[in-house]
Amino acid sequence: MASVIAPNGKRDWIKLGLLLLLGFVLLMPACKKQADPEEAAPNVEVEVATVAQSPIRQIVNATGTLNALPNRDVQVSALVAGRVINLSVVEGDKVSKGQELAQLDASTYLDQLKQAEATLENAKQNEVRLSKLFERGIAAGKEKEDAHKEYLIAQSTYDNAKIQVERTRITSPIAGVVAKRFINVGEQVDGTGSQPIFEVGNFEPIELTATIQASLVQYVHEGEDAELKVDAFGNTVFPAKVIALLPKIDANTNTVTARIQTPNADHRLRGGMFATASIIADVHPNASNIPASALVVANNEPKVFVVQADSTVQERPVKTGWRDGDRIEILEGAKPGERVVTTGSYGLGDKMKVTIVNKEKNP
Repeated sequence: MASVIAPNGKRDWIKLGLLLLLGFVLLMPACKKQADPEEAAPNVEVEVATVAQSPIRQIVNATGTLNALPNRDVQVSALVAGRVINLSVVEGDKVSKGQELAQLDASTYLDQLKQAEATLENAKQNEVRLSKLFERGIAAGKEKEDAHKEYLIAQSTYDNAKIQVERTRITSPIAGVVAKRFINVGEQVDGTGSQPIFEVGNFEPIELTATIQASLVQYVHEGEDAELKVDAFGNTVFPAKVIALLPKIDANTNTVTARIQTPNADHRLRGGMFATASIIADVHPNASNIPASALVVANNEPKVFVVQADSTVQERPVKTGWRDGDRIEILEGAKPGERVVTTGSYGLGDKMKVTIVNKEKNP
């Protein structure tokens, strides 16, 4: 009986030995991996920037609408009633002061002028005749005075009739650009001044009427430089200057209105555009600063990751100052020349190893 069982038992031990050998071979890589923590936690790829030392400006932002300066955007109306027989300009045309914009039918006013001219000539001749008769003692003094009064009335009537004819020619009171046309040839105007024919504006320079939070007014002064931007031109900056700050605060919005002008020599800016002005209130000439992307805020506490010589990062709390565009002033926590992580900080922790994958650019 024993001689039959022995061979089967031997085969079982052989199988067991083979299984143990195979398990040992399979466990070796796992053991090796556990023994190499650096291979288990590969370096984190990051981009970095050097803490710079350069001027940082204190910026106060103000938003509002662009408009022509006071008395440089006018609606031109007819001062006499009549039918429009000609329009001399169209929207977008540049016009000079006194240039003709439109012409009304002047036939009725010309007839009145001719009649007034004839009446004036008769009154003049009558005054001369009665003056001579008075000198000869034939006419009374009252007749002479009455003739002079009639002459003055006729002269006034003639002058008014002449003005009415001149008013049928509609002219621009300012130099500028035709912004809008309100009427067509053949239409009637009432001559009351409430029915505009054209709008003419001079937008060089152009003015931003903007609002500033009352708490920031202490940093803004007349004459300070500003940088103006509008959505239509992306990041294009238009140089501007603070012209005036209104002396009264709007109690409903707790804001102050500022007038900010820009030259607009190329006429790219137009009335009605929404714009933002960045007013340069002050400058720190040698401020330590970093890109805004390097700042990490957790639980309202700002911090940065500083790359060390051994390619590990050090997590440091920082104290920030002014923000100037995409640069943030660092008052404490990082020094000029140190490198801070700008991309790849998500999930990054103190003393973790990193690999820098970018070439730094000057700020």
